[in-house]
Amino acid sequence: MVRGSTLLNAKDQANPWTIALDRGKIGVDLMMKDYPSMALHVRRRFLQIVVVKTVAEAAALICELPSHVAYHGIDRVQTVGIALDEKNHAEALHLLARAGVYRFIPIGDMFMRGPAEPYDGVSMASLFTYACYARGRPTLLGERD
Repeated sequence: MVRGSTLLNAKDQANPWTIALDRGKIGVDLMMKDYPSMALHVRRRFLQIVVVKTVAEAAALICELPSHVAYHGIDRVQTVGIALDEKNHAEALHLLARAGVYRFIPIGDMFMRGPAEPYDGVSMASLFTYACYARGRPTLLGERD
């Protein structure tokens, strides 16, 4: 336990992952005082799991992330892994999209990204294509059909 978070890491140096497990709060913020090396841009292979009771609680945590010291420089969360029943899944999509999340995937698929899925808000196809926009007729302010 470190500042209310459970930190897990492997004794085997071949496994470089650290997992922080929190319940209803972002505990990494409190760790920053004791461990400046926990800063977001120097952390590598770090997974934080925050257990919440409701989708609304998850959305509220996601909205407040940019104000946390441990997440300084983050504008929004890009990916959320979801393992919910149908009713809660629909609520999650609604609330989390309003919180700025734009990629929702089954939690078991979080290790991969399909070619059609966005990366940092940009679809991969846009990196290899050129989009063109054209309007067929002029649009004048005050024009009525």
